[in-house]
Parts: sequence; structure tokens; C-alpha cells
Amino acid sequence: MDIRLWFDAARRFLLPELPGQWRVKVPYLIHEPVGWTARVVTPTPSDHRPGFYLEAMCQLLAVPRRDLVADNGLRVGHATVGGYWDAAPAVDAYEPVMRQLADLIRDDALPHFDRYGSVDGYLAFLRERMATLAGRGGEWIDINVDEALAYTQLIRGDLAGAREAAGYADRAMDSDGRIAWVRDAHARVTTVMAAADRDPAAALDLLRDNARRTAKALRLPAPEL
Repeated sequence: MDIRLWFDAARRFLLPELPGQWRVKVPYLIHEPVGWTARVVTPTPSDHRPGFYLEAMCQLLAVPRRDLVADNGLRVGHATVGGYWDAAPAVDAYEPVMRQLADLIRDDALPHFDRYGSVDGYLAFLRERMATLAGRGGEWIDINVDEALAYTQLIRGDLAGAREAAGYADRAMDSDGRIAWVRDAHARVTTVMAAADRDPAAALDLLRDNARRTAKALRLPAPEL
């Protein structure tokens, strides 16, 4: 699949049909503005067929990442049309596909962004994720959720909520501290929370630095914070 060809077609046929402000920055269609969270649509080439899927994702930039994380996201059109399209050989040949994608982005991606793409929406997503984990029985452990929850609460000004999430991160460290990336995440949470206990504004400065670095690593526009 020629990804550049896809984005040339998206600029011509897809973006003019979408509400709101959008920016193309390969490999993303970015729903602006980018702030503490980024909301993107991206084509994912199929591993088995000469075509693509379309993913819509929300990401909390305060958590250091070098890749998009698909947990807060969905596959556009999956429930209604299967969510797979063949690649086209030329820009003009993509026109009918792009017009269908515009409808599906309005129907699938934008409601997801509205529900989960803000800071408060991301908190709602995390709480739903926690409920899902708890519903599996036993004591749930997920330091990825813990870190995102701590930072989201700090951004919202809820220091008590952030401390509670940091406690979950301590629990994850006790359980899975043999794993290097768990230790790294726990160290980040510990550093940010130590700053928050001294001065919440200092913790927010650390999170702003995280968000700017994450946006740069993901090749996103600089966030408006």
C-alpha cells in the first residue's frame, strides 16, 4: 500500500468533508487542537491483504510514549461495513472510498473523540478500563492505567485522586517490579508525585515537558497546554 498516495487522496477528497479543524501529518489525520490529548485517525495497512483498516485513537500525551497506543480507540467502520478497504492505484480511484470514510469518521470516530478525547473524557475511559479489569475477578494490576490516571487527575487539579492512583502504581510495582518497563513507569509516577507534594504547579510543568516530548516523538504538532 502506498501510504503517500492514500494521504494525497485524503487531502483532496476526505478532509473537505469532515467537520472541525484537521491537519495531515503522515501517518495521521489529526483532529485539532492538540492539547493534553491527541485525537488522530490513521490508516493501518493489512498484514494479509493489499488494503488497509482505519483506526481512530485518543492518546494522553502526558504519559511518555514513542508509539500510539490503541487501547483508547476503535476501528472505523468495523461494526457496520467490516472496516477493511482495498488500496487504490491512483488518487482519483480513492474518491468513492474517501467519501465513505468521511461518513464513517463522522459516525464512529467523532463520537468517540467527543466521549473520550478530552482530559475529562480520558478519565472516563480510564475508569471504564478499571471497571473492566475489576470485573475479571481478583485484584487488578495495570501500571499503564495507574500512570495515566495519576497524571489525568493532576491535570484536573485533583491531588487526592492522583495520590490514590499513585498508590495503585505502588501496588503494581510490588507485583511486577521485576519488569523493566514497570520500574520505569513507577519511577516516573514517583518523580511527578514528589513534585506535586511540594508544589502542584511544578508537577504540571513536568507533565507539560512529557507532553511536548511525546508529541515530538509521535510526530504530532506541538500541544497547546
